[in-house]
Amino acid sequence: MTANSRCSAAKPPGLETQRREIESLLRECELRAGDSWYVVEHRWFEQWKEFVETGDQNSSSFPGQIDNTELFEDLDSYHLKERLVENEDFVLVPAEAWHKLLAWYGMVDGQPPLERKVVDLPSTLKVEVYPVEIFLCLHSNMENVTTAQFSRADNIQSIQRAMCQAFSVPPGSECRLWMKSSDSNCERLRNIHVSVLDACLSSGMVRTNSSDQDSYRGQPGVCGLTNLGNTCFMNSALQCLSNTPPLTEYFLQSSYLEELNFTNPLGMKGEIAEAYADVIKQMWSGRHYSVVPRVFKTKVGHFASQFLGYQQHDSQELLSFLLDGLHEDLNRVKNKEYIELRDADGRPDQEVAEEAWRNHRRRNDSVIVDTFHGLFKSTLVCPECHKVSVTFDPFCYLSVPLPVSKERVMEVFFVSLDPYAKPVQHRVVVPKAGKVSDLCSALSEMTNVPPTQMVVADVFNHRFYKIYTTDESLSWSVLHDDELHRPAPYVAIDWDPEMKKRFYNENEAEKYVKHASMEVPQQQTTVQLQECIELFTTVETLEEENPWYCPVCKKHQLATKKLDLWSLPEVLIIHLKRFSYTKFTREKLDSIVDFPLSGEPPSRYDLIAVSNHYGGLRDGHYTSYAKNKDNGQWYYFDDSKVTYAREDQIVTNAAYVLFYHRQDKIRKPTLPAPNTSPASSTQPANDITSCKDDGAASYVTMETD
Repeated sequence: MTANSRCSAAKPPGLETQRREIESLLRECELRAGDSWYVVEHRWFEQWKEFVETGDQNSSSFPGQIDNTELFEDLDSYHLKERLVENEDFVLVPAEAWHKLLAWYGMVDGQPPLERKVVDLPSTLKVEVYPVEIFLCLHSNMENVTTAQFSRADNIQSIQRAMCQAFSVPPGSECRLWMKSSDSNCERLRNIHVSVLDACLSSGMVRTNSSDQDSYRGQPGVCGLTNLGNTCFMNSALQCLSNTPPLTEYFLQSSYLEELNFTNPLGMKGEIAEAYADVIKQMWSGRHYSVVPRVFKTKVGHFASQFLGYQQHDSQELLSFLLDGLHEDLNRVKNKEYIELRDADGRPDQEVAEEAWRNHRRRNDSVIVDTFHGLFKSTLVCPECHKVSVTFDPFCYLSVPLPVSKERVMEVFFVSLDPYAKPVQHRVVVPKAGKVSDLCSALSEMTNVPPTQMVVADVFNHRFYKIYTTDESLSWSVLHDDELHRPAPYVAIDWDPEMKKRFYNENEAEKYVKHASMEVPQQQTTVQLQECIELFTTVETLEEENPWYCPVCKKHQLATKKLDLWSLPEVLIIHLKRFSYTKFTREKLDSIVDFPLSGEPPSRYDLIAVSNHYGGLRDGHYTSYAKNKDNGQWYYFDDSKVTYAREDQIVTNAAYVLFYHRQDKIRKPTLPAPNTSPASSTQPANDITSCKDDGAASYVTMETD
C-alpha cells in the first residue's frame, strides 16, 4: 500500500475482527433523517469482503485503497455517473463503518469521500445518493451562472443564503427567488421555509407566460413530457396510455369525476386518478408542446415508495402500478362483497368462465376493467392421480417470454507466455450455464493451447481481480477488462529515461491483435410475436417452491400447468420479458420480435403504441411510438421531444411493451393525417420540443432591490 492515500491508513485489526465489526454496523445501523452515509464502489467492497473472509493477510484478494473511480463521470469534477444502481455499482455504509474502512485502508489520492445524507421523504427515509443540482444566477446578470447541489431536505432559505454568498449580495437586501425549470417555465418561490423537495415537485404543469407558449396551437396529444431526472420510464408509459383512445376519451370527457372512489381502502383516495387526469387534459389541450408532470410524479412516489427519488425504473412496472391505482381509484364497487369460489366439478368451460367473470365484476368494476381486463384459462393436472383442475382468472396485461438461446458469446483476451507476443482478442461461444472449463475448451480450439495450461482471470483496473478455477460457473463479470488502458495503481518503477526507452515501449504495450473470430458479424436473432405467445401457453411443471395442493391426494404436488387465453380485452397490452434472470445468468435479450402493426383475422387487433427500452440491464433510456387517435399519424416520443414516425421504423429490438386496440372498437380518425415526407420523420412534430431538455435541473434566479 502506498503512502499517498488521502488519509494515511492505520494498522488494521485482524481480518476476522474487521469482518465482524463492519457486518455488525451494517446490520444494526438504521436510517435516521440527517445522518451521514457513504457511497463505496461495489467491486472494491466485494473484494474487501472476499479478503477478510479468507483470513489470510497475504491473500491476492487484498483490495488496496478505497477506490471509487468507476463511480465518477470524470476525475476532474468528480460528478457521479448517471443511473448508478445500489448493490450493483455501489454500496452504502454508515458513517462509523466508513471511518473504520478509511482508517484501515486509506483512500486513493485526490478522491473526495462520497458523503450522503438521509432525507425524510414522503412515507419513507432514504439515503440521497443524487442531490438536486440547481443552476443559480442573478436576475440582473443571467449570463453569470453557477451550479450548486442541495439536499431535498434543505429549505429554500438555504438556497437563498448560498446565492447571497455566491453573488456577494449585501446583508439586509430584499430578495425574491424564481424557479425556472428546463422548459422555460417560471414560478415565484414565495415560501422560503418549504423544502427543496416540495418546491421542486409542487408546481406541476406550470404554464409559461412566454409568447411561444401563449401562441402555440398544436395537434392535441402531440405533446412531450419533460424529463424530471431519470423519469423517461414514466414518460414512455404515460405516452402509451395517453394514446389509448377509450381511456383518454374517458378522462377528456370528465367521466371519471362521477366515479372517483374516495373510500376504497385499496385505492389512493382518488389522488392518482385526479393527477393522471390533469396530465391527460394538458397533453390533449393542443396548447402545450411539452408538459411537466411534477404533481403526477409526486403522487406516484407518495403511494409507491419504490418510485420515490430519481433513480431509473422499469416502464412496465410503473404501468402495472398505474393501471392498478387507476382501477382502485375509479372502482364503481363501493363495498366489496365476499364471494365463495366454486370448483369447476366437470361443468362446461363456458359456464365456469362466465361465472368467474361475473364474480370478478361484482368486486371490480371500472374503466380499467372495461378496457384492459381479459380472462386466462388455467389447467392444472396432478402427476399422481391425474386430477384436472380448471380455473379462470382475470388479467390486465400479458407478460410473454422470449425464446432464450442456451449459448452466449464472450469476448476474451488470450495472453501468451511468450513475452513478445501481443494479447489476442477472441470471440468464443460457450453454454450460458457453462463452467470456466467450457471457456478454456472453446479457446483451446482457436489457440491450440491445452485447456490445462490456461489460467482464467478477471482483470480490473489492470490488476488481477480474481483467478477462477475450472469448475466455477461462467458469470457475466468474468473476463471483463473494462480498464485495459488505465495505468496500474500501487506500482512505480523509478528508472533512467534512456533505460525506459530501451526496454519499455508504452505504445507497443497497449496494442493487441484481433482474432479472425472478431470479424465474423453476429447474427441478429428474430422471433415472431406468435412464438412468444405460444411459449407463454406451453405446458410447464410447477417449481418446488410453488407446488399445488391436490384435493384428491391431500398433499402438495408438482403439477403440470397450462395457461390459455380465454377472452381478450378491448385493449391488449403485451409485455415482452426482455430481462432474463436465472441462477446462472442475468441478461437483456436484444432479439428483434417481429410484431404485426395491423391484424388479420383471427387476431383482429391493430397496434396503437410501443414502449421502447434502449440499453442494458442496469441502465438505459425509454421512449415510445404512438398513433394519434384523431389523425391516425404515428409519432415518436422522446421525453419532451416529439417527431413524426413511419410504420417501418416501429419494429425494433428495443420494443418492450406493445399496445393493441381491437379493430371493432377503433373509431376512424376525424382529421386528415399531416403531410409527411421520409425526411420529416426526424423533424419535430410539436414545433418547439426539440429544444434541449436538461432533466431535473432547475434554474433559480434572484431579484434584489
